[in-house]
Amino acid sequence: MNASLRLFTALSLRSERREDRLISVVFLTCICVSVLAGAYTTVLFTLIQQYAKRALGMNMDDRYIAFFEATEKYRISGWRSFVGCLATFSIAFCCSMWLKIELRQYRYVWSTVTLVVVALILGQWFEFCRGVMHSGRREPLADRSLVNFNGIETQERRLPRNKL
Repeated sequence: MNASLRLFTALSLRSERREDRLISVVFLTCICVSVLAGAYTTVLFTLIQQYAKRALGMNMDDRYIAFFEATEKYRISGWRSFVGCLATFSIAFCCSMWLKIELRQYRYVWSTVTLVVVALILGQWFEFCRGVMHSGRREPLADRSLVNFNGIETQERRLPRNKL
């Protein structure tokens, strides 16, 4: 969130070129979404953490388990918000490269390089997020093919909870 605000204050968004105005709109939209998603994520996980620590600290394990199960949809939305914050910040960073560099030939080169790097990073983040979101399932899953981080197809097997 701090990085988004610093990026926002570091740029001057006044330009006469149409393409710069369009990039400025995308930049401002991404920065706004990044800041709001970051604030939502921070507040949500701070509150969940405080309530969870309180329950565990007072030896109320059964209430902690009930709280943990009751807040599952909020934790999932917080995780998605966190990923959205990272993604929109990355896109805003690409836009800032375009807006900051004055010379056209360097502008295209550095913006393209930044965009490719950000696309590769976002691809890895989304692959990681898919793994995190599916790793918390409680119901037994049938065997299914997965692609691990090395690109090798593997089989995932899970035992039902009562056999663990």
